[in-house]
Amino acid sequence: DSTMFSGHWEAAQAAALKKTMFNFNDKTFTQTDFANYIASHQGKRPKMDEKMLINQLYSQFVDETAVAYEESRLDQKYPEFKALMEEYHDGILLFELTDQKVWAKAVKDTTGSKDFYEKNKSNYMWAERADASVYSCSNENVAKEVRGFLNAKKSEKDILADINKDSQLNLQVESRLFNKGDNEFVDKNWKQGVSSDIVSEKDKKIVLVSVNKIVPPGAKTYQDSKGMVTSDYQNYLEKQWLGELKKKYSVTIDKNILATIK
Repeated sequence: DSTMFSGHWEAAQAAALKKTMFNFNDKTFTQTDFANYIASHQGKRPKMDEKMLINQLYSQFVDETAVAYEESRLDQKYPEFKALMEEYHDGILLFELTDQKVWAKAVKDTTGSKDFYEKNKSNYMWAERADASVYSCSNENVAKEVRGFLNAKKSEKDILADINKDSQLNLQVESRLFNKGDNEFVDKNWKQGVSSDIVSEKDKKIVLVSVNKIVPPGAKTYQDSKGMVTSDYQNYLEKQWLGELKKKYSVTIDKNILATIK
């Protein structure tokens, strides 16, 4: 009735209509199915003859139902499609299982991860490092002043404050523990003490390297090596899981089928 145009028609009004409207092989679609379709597709529409609207909705219902029915039978009609869907299904299943058993577990299981680290601590070692400061000086005069301050054992904070009182571009300093390969200037002056002046080919600044001490190799903390530990722990969990599966499920190979694969 006209309530369809305002979106207030209810399928219950057609509860007595249950006849078959059409079939797709073994699948039957009734007036009840169509009534439910009307109720879900009604809404504010321009006024027209109710019969014309019903015919429009019926055509849509048949088309959409036919397509949906055909989609539901794709795996029956097309073996290659069925194989592809099974491959997707198995791939998603394997992904979810692996995430549950390996990837997410390695991240969430901090107790197991830390225990793994303690048992394999020797795999997570710092190489020899340099506790150093790299002073990038804008010119030779600045470098000379910096060298004098370093010889006088002046602190880095005070050196920066004094040199950069006129301009922040006079001096930049980077101080930390350097691994070999982190900084070319530190690599060239891998010993305790202050280096000679080095001219940077990149920006022509004068560079001084002050090495406080060479730190010998040592074990990394859990936090320092957490990324590597997590990755190794994932590999460990995966091997453990695969080992359990191999014990539980025996594998047999059909040699005749195998021989047919090129």
